[in-house]
Amino acid sequence: MGLEVCVLTVSCPPLTTGISGKSQILFALVFTTRYLDLFTNFISVYNTVMKLVFLLCAYVTVYMIYGKFRKTFDSENDTFRLEFLLVPVIGLSFLENYSFTPLEILWTFSIYLESVAILPQLFMISKTGEAETITTHYLFFLGLYRALYLANWIRRYQTENFYDQIAVVSGVVQTIFYCDFFYLYVTKGGCWETRAVLLASVIQNLRGYGSVSRGKSLPLMVLILMGRHKYFQEMVP
Repeated sequence: MGLEVCVLTVSCPPLTTGISGKSQILFALVFTTRYLDLFTNFISVYNTVMKLVFLLCAYVTVYMIYGKFRKTFDSENDTFRLEFLLVPVIGLSFLENYSFTPLEILWTFSIYLESVAILPQLFMISKTGEAETITTHYLFFLGLYRALYLANWIRRYQTENFYDQIAVVSGVVQTIFYCDFFYLYVTKGGCWETRAVLLASVIQNLRGYGSVSRGKSLPLMVLILMGRHKYFQEMVP
C-alpha cells in the first residue's frame, strides 16, 4: 500500500517535491536484493506476481522522481548521505547472517537496509519542516505495513513457534523510527479541508491519465475515504 501511494504521489507533478528520491533508491535496492530468489525458487504464482509488483513499483517511482518529473524534485533538501547507511549495513550483513552464501547475505542486507531506508525521507521532512499531506499518508502506510509485520511475527511465534531474529530485530528498529511520526500524524495530521483540497488536486491529475475504474486504484480509494467530508463532496463532482 505504501508503495502504491508513493507511485500515485509522484504521478502528480505538484506533489513530487515532498518525496525523497534517495529513500526510493534504497527501497528499490531492498527489493532487488531480496527477490533474487525469483530466479532460483518458485513458491507460488501469487508470490512471484507480488514480488514483481514490488520491484516494478519501486523502479517506476525512482524513474518518475529522477526522470519524468525531475524538474519538480526537491534535490536541494534531499541531501542525506547514503554511504552512512550503506557501509554499516553491508558490514553487518557479512557479520550477522544465517548462512555465508551470496543469496543469504544479500537477503540479510535487504532486511537490514529496509529498517533504515526511510531515514532520508524523515531527514528531508525534518530539514524542510513540512510535508505534503499525501506524503504523510505514504509514510503512515509504510509504518503501518511494518507494524503489521510485527503483529504477524507475534502470531506466528504463538501458533508455529517460528522466530526470525534478524527480521524481528530489524522490524522493531524500523518501527521505532516511525513512532515519532505516528504521534505527529495522529495529533497534527491536518484538517479535513486541507485533505479535501489535496484529493481534488490528485483526481484532477489522474483525469489526465484516463478514468479510474472501481477496484483498479486501491490507494485512491483509501485516500478518498480519508478525505470524505462535505467540503470534498462540494469540490469534486
